[in-house]
Formats: sequence, C-alpha cells, structure tokens
Amino acid sequence: MSETMTNDQSAQNQPPLSRCLENLQKALADVVCHPDLSGDAKSFLIDFCKVISEKASESVKGEKA
Repeated sequence: MSETMTNDQSAQNQPPLSRCLENLQKALADVVCHPDLSGDAKSFLIDFCKVISEKASESVKGEKA
C-alpha cells in the first residue's frame, strides 16, 4: 500500500515539483474552459489558478536553489 510509504520514499518516485505544477495548471485550464462550468465556479477557479501560479513559481525557485 502506498499509504505505508514514508515521505522520503514517496518523494523519490515523484517527478519534479515543476512538472507536477505544470500538469495541475493544464488540468485546471481544461476545467475552466469547460462549457458546463458555471460562472461562479469559473471565477473561483481562475482566482485559484492565479494563486497556484504564484505559489508554484515560489516553490520552484526554492526547488532549484
């Protein structure tokens, strides 16, 4: 079970944070562009994406340091 892994073990199998964040942003963009999404939800997700982008750039800078 993956839940029994320690943080060190699971981190070794993870792609770089920058790639994970890129994948997340692409997935969120697909959701935001979906025609079935309501206006309120779209506004929330757009704001959420902005926060993620800001935090992601801070985290990736820390990753490279």
